[in-house]
Amino acid sequence: MIVTHRQFRDLLERADLPADDPNHLSREVVQALFFGKNWPLVRRLAARLNGSPDETHQALEVFLADPFTAVPTIPLLSLSAKGELLIRGLNPRTFWNYALEANGWEMCFPEFPTITSATARACVDFGLIPVFCPAGELEQVVGSGHGDKYIFPAWGENLKHPSEIERRPLLGCWILIETRPKPNWNDLVSYGPDDKVAKLLDLQRCSNTDWSTLHDGRLTELAEVWGLPSDTVRLPTVEEMNWCGNLFVLANRALGTNLPNLGSIKNWEWCENNSDRGFRLVFGNSEEGGLSAVHKVWSDGGVGHLAFRILAVLPA
Repeated sequence: MIVTHRQFRDLLERADLPADDPNHLSREVVQALFFGKNWPLVRRLAARLNGSPDETHQALEVFLADPFTAVPTIPLLSLSAKGELLIRGLNPRTFWNYALEANGWEMCFPEFPTITSATARACVDFGLIPVFCPAGELEQVVGSGHGDKYIFPAWGENLKHPSEIERRPLLGCWILIETRPKPNWNDLVSYGPDDKVAKLLDLQRCSNTDWSTLHDGRLTELAEVWGLPSDTVRLPTVEEMNWCGNLFVLANRALGTNLPNLGSIKNWEWCENNSDRGFRLVFGNSEEGGLSAVHKVWSDGGVGHLAFRILAVLPA
């Protein structure tokens, strides 16, 4: 479907109107229009969310009668007119509910917490995607109904003593996870020129940074810039990386987004989980299993095949 930039702005303005306004269109309907591939879904969302399918369809028919001349650029992350964080024009809760529903999941995400304007802007500037992590162990959270669609960590494949590793449950809260592309282990450039996280942390190479360096106080600077308490910014756990990675795959499949495949690079990424005798767990090397890959590395051993990304826990 093709719309002009003006029509795109008009649609977003209508999505920001109160729900009882006759010109209101839900963000779900607006987003479905942009995809233009599933009209039954548009009608179903209109009926369910706007309560007046006839009026909604009338408004859609008026809009669709206009000539379409240009494809709009819909950013992955943006801010609404009120400064609220949006993912592809939708609020985070709607985005993830829509992505899972389109993949046959029935899990419903809670409302996204209110964040400061500084944090909302940081999400856009640093590529921080909001994700809700249900409380509990991965196996409990996903359950048997989705097990055939979910790639779990293979704890025992690369770890000789999996009983000695630290398993961490998901916290039952919204998080922000950095989505900037990460380098392969043999990438000489390592960081892209627009990697603001690297600049703030005063690092030249992502793929030669040890866990201890990342915890020498540098993350406090990120927290300050992002408008968050210092104790909320850290590296992700294996469980959080795995959960986010699976959701990203589902969103890309259903909504045509370009969220990173966390198991697609030839590299490991540092995680917060402890292992035995000063080791830390690493995650995601595509050559070792991708989303299922888990290994351990000495925490002071910055080597060429190790990258990282940052996570922030949002208050309820």
